[in-house]
Formats: sequence, C-alpha cells, structure tokens
Amino acid sequence: MFEAIRDGRGQPRVKCSCISCDRTEVVGAVHGKRGRDGRGQAVQKIQKLGWSYIGGRLRSPLCESRRKVSDMAQKLEKKKVATGASEDLRQPTRAQKREIVDMLEEVYNVEAECYNRGDTDDTVAEVLGVMPGWVAELREEFFGSAGGNQDLADLITDVKAFLASSQDTLKRIEAARDVARGAVEEAQGHLDRLTKIEKAVGPRVMARVK
Repeated sequence: MFEAIRDGRGQPRVKCSCISCDRTEVVGAVHGKRGRDGRGQAVQKIQKLGWSYIGGRLRSPLCESRRKVSDMAQKLEKKKVATGASEDLRQPTRAQKREIVDMLEEVYNVEAECYNRGDTDDTVAEVLGVMPGWVAELREEFFGSAGGNQDLADLITDVKAFLASSQDTLKRIEAARDVARGAVEEAQGHLDRLTKIEKAVGPRVMARVK
C-alpha cells in the first residue's frame, strides 16, 4: 500500500496504492533518515485527498464510498429481515434514493455526462444492492442522460484511431502493390520481347551474343 520512492529530481515521495482498485497517488514524505519510511506523513496527506486508512487498509475515495455504502446496505438488509419487510419493493425507499444519489456524486461526471472509469448503472446497483432501473432513473433525472463511462469513451477513441491508422496503412500497401505489379508487368514485357528475338535470330547467334 505504501512504497517509498524518489521523483525525477531525487526528492523523497511515497506511492500510495488502494487495496481494492488500481488507483495510486504519490505524495511528498520524508523517508530514509533514521529508519523513517514516510508512512506517517503519507497517511496524513493522503487522507486530506479523501482517502481512508482504517484497520491498516488504504482505500481510494471511491472505494471508501463503496465500503460505506456496502456497510449501510448490509445494515438495511438486516433491518428489513428483522422487520419482515418485503424483498420485492417496486420503488426505492428514501434511504435507497439517498444512497444512489450519494454514489452517483462520487462516480458520475456531470460535465462529461458519463461515468468515471468503468462504472455503469449496473455496477452502482450491484454495490448498493438495488435495481439498475432505479439507478438509471435517478441518474437521468439529476445527473445526465448518458449511461456510458470514460473507459468506454476512451476505447471508442482508441478504436477509431486504430481504424484511421489502418486505412492509411492499407492505402500505402495498395500503392506499393500497384508499383510492384507495374514492375512485374514491365519485366514480363521485356522477357517476351527477348524470347521473340531469340527465336528470330536463332540459337547460334544468341550464343555469340552471350
């Protein structure tokens, strides 16, 4: 979770990694002096960025939000079982609506009108233990109409760039093939003419020429 490193200028830094996802953050922290590993400073700085460090586990803001929501969902489930509430609710409760909105504020980019990273209505619903349709309805009402995500948008951009590059490559291959075909046809023409000349002058004359 914590890795003592140095930047390009040799300054001490600590690389902080979430235990639940691949997100990392690098903060300045003194290490290497008197056995110091910089973890204490790193924890203080990373927590100011919204990260959590609980029970020796480091989580990014999104993963910490999911953990809280998951804990809350478990508590609600236990409460629902204890009170005998029906599992087939047709509409989300007020508490569930608040949870969905809170999660959407963490994972949805309103300006870009898409989810950050690889989240979707389904992933939010899975974390919260609710219906994907409820997530989609609240997302469309308060955040944005598009349910895609940044990973999907980046992939589409990469594929488009690959296709454009491939088209250029194919054009160059076609041009090179045309040149090669022309050279082969020209060589075949020379060979045909030489064959006719050889037949016309006879083998003895050609032997002298060779």
